[in-house]
Amino acid sequence: MLIPHDTRIALDTVVDLVNTAPEDELPRDEPSDGPLGGSEDGLADVAALYAFAERHLISGVGTLGEKDLTAVRDVRARFAEVFAAPDPRTAADLVNRLVAAAGTTPQLTDHDGYDWHVHYFAPDASIADH
Repeated sequence: MLIPHDTRIALDTVVDLVNTAPEDELPRDEPSDGPLGGSEDGLADVAALYAFAERHLISGVGTLGEKDLTAVRDVRARFAEVFAAPDPRTAADLVNRLVAAAGTTPQLTDHDGYDWHVHYFAPDASIADH
């Protein structure tokens, strides 16, 4: 199965986002030896959020502030719930809720050297909606 670049980038970004969470914020029944989470918050401040956006080539986010940081941390917690879901149906329901909450507006775009692909957020959407 060929996974398009935009889907691959989005999935990698979500995994990396969840991995920024401190271990004690992750929804787990048992401690894990896996890579999820660390002892410190990888999104400790707005500067870290800017760095995350730059590292993951998230464009069009504008000026970021504390409100954006809080919103991204909230989305991060919701994505962590997806990874901790007990079964695929529950995970799908959680993803569908995330998409609905973002007010998804699919749009074709080409930018930053990438060929045509779909963005599932409105132009100038908040970084949390990205």
